[in-house]
Amino acid sequence: MTAGTSEPRTAADFELLQLLKMLAGTLWEVDLALDAVRFLGAGREPPQDFAPESPRKLADLFNLIQDDTREAARAEFEAFVGGGADSHSSEYRLRQVDGSHRWTYMRMRVVERDASGQPQRLLCLLTDRELSHQREEERSRLEAQLRHVQKLDALGQLTGGIAHDFNNILASVLGYAELGLLESGSPQGQEYFREVVRAGERGRDLIAKLLSFSRAGVDGTQQEVATSLAVVPDTLRMLRPMLPSTLTLEVDATPALPDVQMDASALQQLVLNLAINARDAVGENGLISVQIRRGEGGSASCASCGASLELGPEWIEIAVADDGSGMTAETQSRIFDPFFSTKEVGRGSGLGLSVVHSIVHEHGGHVLLASDPGSGSRFTLLLRPGLSESERTEDGEQRLTIDGAGRRLMVVDDDPAICNFMRTLLEQCHLEVDVQDDSDAALDHFESDPERYDLVITDQSMPGLSGVELADELLALRPDLPILVCSGFSEFVDAGNARELGFSAFLQKPVSVRELLEALVRYLPPQAHCSTDA
Repeated sequence: MTAGTSEPRTAADFELLQLLKMLAGTLWEVDLALDAVRFLGAGREPPQDFAPESPRKLADLFNLIQDDTREAARAEFEAFVGGGADSHSSEYRLRQVDGSHRWTYMRMRVVERDASGQPQRLLCLLTDRELSHQREEERSRLEAQLRHVQKLDALGQLTGGIAHDFNNILASVLGYAELGLLESGSPQGQEYFREVVRAGERGRDLIAKLLSFSRAGVDGTQQEVATSLAVVPDTLRMLRPMLPSTLTLEVDATPALPDVQMDASALQQLVLNLAINARDAVGENGLISVQIRRGEGGSASCASCGASLELGPEWIEIAVADDGSGMTAETQSRIFDPFFSTKEVGRGSGLGLSVVHSIVHEHGGHVLLASDPGSGSRFTLLLRPGLSESERTEDGEQRLTIDGAGRRLMVVDDDPAICNFMRTLLEQCHLEVDVQDDSDAALDHFESDPERYDLVITDQSMPGLSGVELADELLALRPDLPILVCSGFSEFVDAGNARELGFSAFLQKPVSVRELLEALVRYLPPQAHCSTDA
């Protein structure tokens, strides 16, 4: 066959042409002597499902290759033609008749040379590889996702391990602070201990968030805790370095306000979300003002749930205002919707205010909004006051105590500080305490006299036997034995499955004195006398 005719010259040429028609790609003849390129398919045009623009000259063929690889492809071709090899293959993105580019596998073979051995005629087979590349890209994407999941899992495991150790530290800090609070007769000393307890509780809340990330934390239910409003200015001070220096931030807080009924981490998240929202509204220059006060009366409607409200001193108000561009009524009606955002792409997820709505209402509060186009916006959180520790004492809340004379407990924990705290607290309740910092040794002691103990308190994550494994052994010896398990991080036991594993109760570390005593009141045999002291 020649470049000028499609008719076969010999029977062998005819058979070759029939074979070429059966190939699953498109075949082109490249005549270097005439600088001609032509299609050798069954028809006069390449198939439409894979149709590169029809080249007429060698330069046309190279012009089909995507710009960023064209010169490299030309250099490869020249090296192939001048190097004496019979074949060459490579992948390029070729322009199609519709203007798009598709990955194409190009195989070239020399079928005719001149007297000096220089290639004169080539056959070029083009095979569509776009689908194969798409599959490869999808496989790479899935592999990247898997690596990301594995990295998060490893990070979660690391987080959980750190949280476990830190929880043990917090447990002893909070425990001894609460003991000091009970024993201190000085009002000033009591206030010092309360500050230690508050700081420890903030650390406990932070660890709970880390454990939620590691998928092994608490169940997310809201506890009835009180948080000082001092968290608000502290949070804003932390945020200040992230705000433009040209932006003004003002805080006006009424002194001596009660605590709010919310954990510290949730209050911090509310303040951060509203402050960042205000920052985005005012830009580089502007004013953000934060006001903390008692409610002053009047009526209003919640901007996120629509409830009609009577305002007054039964509410604590935290207002975050900005002098930005404000919002239209239509925007205000949608701002609490998840993923709704008026910010440009990449500047926000649209979740900030929906999170505010969720946290506030979970804690029995509401959100007020005042905004007009051109006059800025003011978000006001209505939160329930909570009783601080000192207010609860002043209000006559009774402190739980136990007269456990004659009762014997075993405490198993590999942390010496926690063991010492538990011993001190429980001996003050007249309980006999056998403290073990090794779970295997604890089992040996128990086996020597299984009827000796009225209750066992055990950690979960320990060298040797874990809390679950220890409980299995103890219950095999004493099926009626009450066992309390304490853990700050565990993949195997939590509040949801503790009873199924044989435990009487699950206590989340760091365990407060009251939580521990309440559990003892509930699960110690009735011989232990429990009472309350005013």
